[in-house]
Amino acid sequence: MAENDMDNQDVEYSSLKLDLAGDWLVSDFELLLNVIKNTYQTFYAINDIELSYKKSRDSMIDDMERFRHISPFWDDLYYRLIRDFRGTGVLPPFMPWSFQRPAVDYRGIGDTIQKGNWYIKRQDHIRIRKIAMSSPGIIEVIASNFSLKEVREFYKDISFRNEQEKELGKESIKKAKLDNEISELNIIEKKIHILERLNMAPDEIRKIVFSLDNNGKQIEEFYEKGMLYHRKA
Repeated sequence: MAENDMDNQDVEYSSLKLDLAGDWLVSDFELLLNVIKNTYQTFYAINDIELSYKKSRDSMIDDMERFRHISPFWDDLYYRLIRDFRGTGVLPPFMPWSFQRPAVDYRGIGDTIQKGNWYIKRQDHIRIRKIAMSSPGIIEVIASNFSLKEVREFYKDISFRNEQEKELGKESIKKAKLDNEISELNIIEKKIHILERLNMAPDEIRKIVFSLDNNGKQIEEFYEKGMLYHRKA
């Protein structure tokens, strides 16, 4: 990694470690790295979208506050609107058009994410820190904690579920699968809720969720094949 990227004081970095086992082909590593990259990019894009919305919202609030001192009536009205808008991000329908929801265009975002074309700042790109093939092996990547922490949580749920399935009896596996699928979906459900609050079209949201779900299934296959495993503390 370039030193000037790591020296960026505005970026908080963290790492993701995955434990390796079994026989790996070059194509296996290629697939794994692509899955990690795509998962990171999807979470990064969602967080980026939310951040852009918040910036637009704050700019709108600044515009609204310029009208606060026209009269005591407007001062009180805008105070209440700003207070509610900060909490919900939604304005009442009778507001002038210039004060309607922030102008963030979400059209085509789902396709952009699925194709892997979302713009990521250079200092936020995911990078390889370590690959060691031994018994056991390890792969470690580093990136901005802005989104990597969510990738870590997402993969942790998948690996924990896989480990439970191995340890529990057959009669308990179905219940364990259900419980952990609910746990795994929690982070996705949180992201869906955020995108819905931003008034994103359902079709765009479905494409983003499909991207996360597809990457999750590919990681799960590595665990099922024994190529990744859950290291016990």
